[in-house]
Amino acid sequence: MTVIERLKTSERSRVYDLLTEAGVNVKGWEKSGNGRKIKNPASNPAHCRKWAFSDKGLVVLNVWHDQLKEVNGEVYCEVDPGKYSEDVKKDTSMSVNARNVASRKAHDMDELIKTAYENGWPVRLIIGEGSRRNSNDSVSKPSRVAHRLLDPEPWSVEKYDQHAAEWRLIRGAIPDTLISL
Repeated sequence: MTVIERLKTSERSRVYDLLTEAGVNVKGWEKSGNGRKIKNPASNPAHCRKWAFSDKGLVVLNVWHDQLKEVNGEVYCEVDPGKYSEDVKKDTSMSVNARNVASRKAHDMDELIKTAYENGWPVRLIIGEGSRRNSNDSVSKPSRVAHRLLDPEPWSVEKYDQHAAEWRLIRGAIPDTLISL
């Protein structure tokens, strides 16, 4: 069984619980964007639908299982949220609000990847599986995660080039700045 096959799950874990497991402080989830107390913080839409999170020198990213690649035992992920942010702005099959939300989430993810790269922060991945929106089909339903897990291994940003719109995450790698401490 390959590493990628072992990263499949049938668990329906909540982002809130996986972030807690990763060591991210979720205390802010108790209140809505307008400051009202949330009955169930784990389902706070102001937080649980984000694609990327950070806390205390750690970045946690949501990625799809099919975005992982494995070559000669090395597991990596190359996705371009910055390009996606720009592309989705032009996608007329989505409502203006849906385009703005998706573009903002992708932009925020790109910024956190950049921050992790520049500061040598470790990255953790929440790996999801489910139905993904077909951007070529104007009536396709929004993406929906059915299963997710927190990869127990740390990742690091091996390459980040904002101008070339390229980045690469490597599984099991420790950022150089942590090695030198």
